[in-house]
Amino acid sequence: MSTSREHPQRLNIYPDVQNPVAPVDQCLLNLIQNGLSLVRQPFEEIAGVLELEAADVLARIGCLKEKGFIRRLGGIFDTRALGFTTVLAAARVDPARLEETASLLNAYPGITHNYERTHKYNLWFTLAAGGESALEKLMEEIKEKTGVEDLYPVPSLRRFKLEAKFDLVSEVGPDQRPGPSVSRPAEPGMLPKPRFLPKTGRNPQPCPDPKSGIPHEQRPVDAALTQRPIPIFTPLDQKIIGAMQGDIPLVPEPYHLFAETIGIEGRDFIDALQDYKEKGWLRRVAAVIRHRQAGFSANAMTVWEVPPDRIEEAGMLLATFPQVSHCYERAPFPDFPYNLYAMIHGKRREICEEAASRFAEHTGLDSYVMLYSTREFKKTSMHFFPEPAEIGKLKSQSREEVG
Repeated sequence: MSTSREHPQRLNIYPDVQNPVAPVDQCLLNLIQNGLSLVRQPFEEIAGVLELEAADVLARIGCLKEKGFIRRLGGIFDTRALGFTTVLAAARVDPARLEETASLLNAYPGITHNYERTHKYNLWFTLAAGGESALEKLMEEIKEKTGVEDLYPVPSLRRFKLEAKFDLVSEVGPDQRPGPSVSRPAEPGMLPKPRFLPKTGRNPQPCPDPKSGIPHEQRPVDAALTQRPIPIFTPLDQKIIGAMQGDIPLVPEPYHLFAETIGIEGRDFIDALQDYKEKGWLRRVAAVIRHRQAGFSANAMTVWEVPPDRIEEAGMLLATFPQVSHCYERAPFPDFPYNLYAMIHGKRREICEEAASRFAEHTGLDSYVMLYSTREFKKTSMHFFPEPAEIGKLKSQSREEVG
């Protein structure tokens, strides 16, 4: 039998994989959030960093998935680069109809995130569609179907940060570092030192821009500059993306197993993934964790009202805060004048509030609101193409073997 099909015995092997997460598993979660290499045996590299056997790594990942720490381990794609248009939407819903409305929204495949938040605009969701006109039609349809009058699209105008990774290891974490130095007052022009997850030798830390000190991957991106021609996908592209948009199998050679299943060589499958990265279609192959289970139970979408001539300065500073995973300039809408958005995460609400307060103190931008996520109605990854039937069959067989 091919080594790519060997499944580790992984049920109840590691009793220390629990909440709180054991130190070795904290390191493991950090590494697989950062990404797997596009090589024949990607888990070998992770095992080398942790000084474990690859079989142990696979077993631990399986156990962490079963215990709910890992939402998904697979390809993380750039929705816009694949030709889709996305938007954040805000709705003011009668609390008595909130669950009903959320259920109607969840039925739309293009809605991947749907949250109740602490504000009169109490339901926020993300929607993706194949172009601006399709998006507008969907928004109109949603408005009609739900009967919600106060429903507004909140398009992004500029991205300052998109880095949904949670550092479970660092001793100098969110509880100790809410932004600019907590041990002394913020100094004019001082930026908090950006922090990154551990990376292997293949993926060195990003180089700072020599003028600003901000890593290149966190430099602001104008929406207009990120518009690309609509890509053309071959049938093979659709199969590979359809396979990778879900979970990869927990086997020593996951890419080769997928390749074998759809009838191509493993090297060709890996080469295609590398090509997708170069085109910007694929960000990385990595884990998406359930951050609440990992201890980050406080999550606040925090919005500031910023003068247009200060938005870039403010956005770039806010993006350096380790508690911030997403940071965007967005368009204001009626009764909501805020134009700088950040998702702030912490183990307690006080951590989120301290980070927001220090940013406000440092910049003088004190017109802001914190909208805490109170219920997650939906959170999933976008499915761009149907999963190939042979991949679905493979996953079913794998579940039966493990179970």
